[in-house]
Amino acid sequence: MTEARDSVMVVEDDGALREALVDTLHAAGIPASGAVDAAHALRKLESEDIALVISDVQMPEINGHQLLSLLRHRRPDLPVF
Repeated sequence: MTEARDSVMVVEDDGALREALVDTLHAAGIPASGAVDAAHALRKLESEDIALVISDVQMPEINGHQLLSLLRHRRPDLPVF
């Protein structure tokens, strides 16, 4: 039996692109999930074992730079790309 691994979270407001990125990660055997915006990503971070965040920069309300700042306060060890 394989051990459960932490997952990658893709934060992207474009649904088709988010789905394509998550599907590509799954095809490579990498556990991944999507978040529709920064607020959704922050909520998921509280309930999922996230090892890496891949984020869009241009998003409504909270942009990728602001999300990065919020993530650095909550999880300074979390890689964000």
